[in-house]
Amino acid sequence: MTVEDKEDPSITCPWNQTLFTDLSKNYATVTLLPPTAVSDNSQDFNVSIVIDTWTEMVGDSIRLNLSDTPHRLQYIVRDSSGNNDTCDTFISVKGEFIQDKVTGSVSFSKRNMFNLNCFEK
Repeated sequence: MTVEDKEDPSITCPWNQTLFTDLSKNYATVTLLPPTAVSDNSQDFNVSIVIDTWTEMVGDSIRLNLSDTPHRLQYIVRDSSGNNDTCDTFISVKGEFIQDKVTGSVSFSKRNMFNLNCFEK
């Protein structure tokens, strides 16, 4: 007798985040958080994260551009039978620019000295 797993796993995404750009950069560096909850009846599953057009794994460190904000992160859990579930979270990148009135050059404000993780519901 063969038992076929047709039950989808379940995944819950982390909260949406707002990050400030790295010091003097137009991007924020972020380490991808694990899902808040994930379960499967077989306990044999993998979690991947699709960001724009590429796939990453939990714990990977990536750069998210200020110009493309907000960034959609689609978390995907897939079990060994190919059943899956998805959830989405968003990361917004913020930065402050200062334009020199004499030269016209643009720079980041000193406020971006810290990479702040501000979680929002």
